[in-house]
Amino acid sequence: MLSNSFFVVLSSALVGRMPDADEFFIAVGFGDSGWDSGLPPYERATSGLVDEVARKAVVRERISFLDENGEETATPTPRLRFRVVFTAGEASGTLRECGLFGGDASHVPDSGTLLSYHTHASIEKTPDLVLERTIRIDLTPRSIVAGTRVTRYLANTHTTELHDLDNETANCQIDEIRVDRRFYFRNIGEATAAGYDFCAYCFGSELSER
Repeated sequence: MLSNSFFVVLSSALVGRMPDADEFFIAVGFGDSGWDSGLPPYERATSGLVDEVARKAVVRERISFLDENGEETATPTPRLRFRVVFTAGEASGTLRECGLFGGDASHVPDSGTLLSYHTHASIEKTPDLVLERTIRIDLTPRSIVAGTRVTRYLANTHTTELHDLDNETANCQIDEIRVDRRFYFRNIGEATAAGYDFCAYCFGSELSER
């Protein structure tokens, strides 16, 4: 999810008024333990992590353009990838959130402008574990008509349940999902990696843990 602030920074860059900044930072946090039973809905007004534990600068060599297939390319595209690595002894604990900061961001926790924010199923970062965090931003323009879908895989961010719109049933109650709780995944793998469970009605009870 891109925050409101991201679009401000983007528009500033387009007219040559980008805030002075030599680095981006990726921060990770504990989030809220209550999220283990259901991830919170995304809010574009989010301005920081709930409980930041560590952050690292994204060196220029770790900022890449991506092509339409998600592969790195030297040709500028509207798709960007930011990567950092938290080594052994860094950012230890139960992680549930991460964010990309720019503007006047520094190594000081909570500094800078939050550009992109993500919550996810908990990751146990033990002191001996090396963890890479990657944030992708896709600025490809899309024309979406009200009432249409983006992909077939619709997630309810409140219940962390994934629906397959190609196999939708009346019991799925898709119309009852609030607009601000709808998130579309490109494929099933992305959804399961984010901790989403399958809807028993459109995927089948054998795949659902509910």
